[in-house]
Amino acid sequence: MSKAIMTTASGRIIDFENPGDLDVCEHDIFHAHSNICRYNGTRRVMLLEHDALVTILVRNLGAVYSDFNPWPHPGIRVEGLVAMHDFVEYIVGDVVTGLKQMLPAYQVIEAAFSNRLWDHFGYRYPTLEEQACIDFIDHRALVVETHVTCHPVAARVAERFGPATTRELELWFEVQALTQQQQWEYTMAAVREGAGCS
Repeated sequence: MSKAIMTTASGRIIDFENPGDLDVCEHDIFHAHSNICRYNGTRRVMLLEHDALVTILVRNLGAVYSDFNPWPHPGIRVEGLVAMHDFVEYIVGDVVTGLKQMLPAYQVIEAAFSNRLWDHFGYRYPTLEEQACIDFIDHRALVVETHVTCHPVAARVAERFGPATTRELELWFEVQALTQQQQWEYTMAAVREGAGCS
């Protein structure tokens, strides 16, 4: 085993030099995502809330985004891909985009562990069209999260991606009404359902 390791909440060892050896434990993902704060802690949005938010947004994609999304309803496989697109961050952390772009080694490690997670949950790697849908929903979540937390970049984000809609905000508050366990179960339901279509 290499020296480039970490230990998860359950005591599993993650070897950063051997992503293929990853012993995935769903509780480790839940535990980490319940504690990791997005935006480098500048606003209190937990990664688990984000998981549930992107899941509820993609599950309502046709109704919420019919005016400006380029996809038909993406289907439950894409819903699962969206739901789990940040699972890798229980291993590599939630590195802010600007910094991530300056860290090519990080990007290689992130991609390798992402591949292992897609495989573990029964998915093929996203196609370009599916990745475009993941990115679209992720940007809509960014709009919502920066808006509801009055983040200083909210206006710039809304200018770039469009303002938060009433329905998006309603869905955010639906997520907020859930316990952390319920947020996790909601996210994992989409992951499990989508795996059957991969």
